[in-house]
Amino acid sequence: MALPLLFALFTKHLICDYLWQPSWMLAGKGDFRSPCGYAHAGLHGLCTAVVLVGFGMAYWLSLGSFDAVVHYMIDRWKVRLGRRAKLAPNQPQFWWAFGLDQYAHVLTYLAIVWLVGRLD
Repeated sequence: MALPLLFALFTKHLICDYLWQPSWMLAGKGDFRSPCGYAHAGLHGLCTAVVLVGFGMAYWLSLGSFDAVVHYMIDRWKVRLGRRAKLAPNQPQFWWAFGLDQYAHVLTYLAIVWLVGRLD
């Protein structure tokens, strides 16, 4: 069951991070005072919870909340780093930060799958 769950979480990530992220969410990420990053992370947490419910997982609410909090912090780190270093897509450092951001999200999903196996 781990592989199908991981595939579902990766698909959820694609949808929430790229297909369902409007420009207004992107605009305020990285700022604790802006609701934009919270809305984006909340969408991730909600969709993770829905995926876990679909797999019959008991700890869907806590793991969805975990995903939302971790997702917010990862995105905040990347946005703040990018602003501080004035990163642009034509710089290798921009892509390093982007890659580390995505890698951290993958590690989050691996942690969720691991936790599901330990908790159930």
